[in-house]
Amino acid sequence: MNLPYLFRKIYHEMVTIRNFIYSKALSILIILSIVVTLILLATNLKLMSQDIQFGFSERNGRYLNTGDAKIYYEVYGQGQPVVLLHGGYGYIDGFKQYIPVLSKEFKVIAIASRGYGKSEIGNTTYSYELLANDVKKIIENEGNDKAIVMGTSDGAMIAYILASKYPNIVSSVVAMGGPLGTSGYDKEGLDWLRNLNSEEFKAYRPDLLKIMPQPERYADFVENLKIMWSTPNILQFDDLRKIECPVLLLFGDRDLFCTMDHITQIYKSIPGGQLAIIPNSTHSDVSFRNTTILKRYILQFIRK
Repeated sequence: MNLPYLFRKIYHEMVTIRNFIYSKALSILIILSIVVTLILLATNLKLMSQDIQFGFSERNGRYLNTGDAKIYYEVYGQGQPVVLLHGGYGYIDGFKQYIPVLSKEFKVIAIASRGYGKSEIGNTTYSYELLANDVKKIIENEGNDKAIVMGTSDGAMIAYILASKYPNIVSSVVAMGGPLGTSGYDKEGLDWLRNLNSEEFKAYRPDLLKIMPQPERYADFVENLKIMWSTPNILQFDDLRKIECPVLLLFGDRDLFCTMDHITQIYKSIPGGQLAIIPNSTHSDVSFRNTTILKRYILQFIRK
């Protein structure tokens, strides 16, 4: 018997079998990769579709009792949390162009402030500190990771409080159109606040009135807002100097609620602050309408 020949033949057979197994395994991995990609693509397409009504989603909606009120919020995606905080007259659906983009990379937590939409009003007189405490409890309830807090107007003011007083739960802040209070308003902004009434608010978002847990308390809700919105300063500039995390400040050059002098003082007071003034933009433009801001400024900032 020619043993060397037999060994060579066995060896070649084993190599052939090994190569066959490797090729099959590679084919299976490629197929699995394609399947996973298709699933993720389908998920993102669904999120991008109009079928999902942000702020009204039973599938993604959650509640947390923060003491005297149940606060409604929605969660999308996975990863580091990005907390979205709307402003006055706003709601979760104001971020409808942001959520699909952000949820591809982050865990988006979009919160409805007290009295807005599905969130209860509670029995405590409103203050920005109270709303910040609601947000703090939701962040802690959703895990141990530090959150990127992104707020517009009132939401930006809440973000300042969270970053200055609770640095252990905030990794960075994106503040859009956020003054420190009425001390930053110009004359038109102050006139708007003085003339605010519940009927005007109803006309602006009648759909939110329909889903309020206690619509009979609507007047109480608006009165609470007027009290909170009349606060001259929610923080002092010295409080902003305590903020340790990076902060991206975005303001429009035509904002009635933030004079340029006030904006400059906020920027100079935050050690890790970055400032972008958006030309030809109002208070609302910076918050929601100018989606270029998301791609040009926000994503680059929060990916660092």
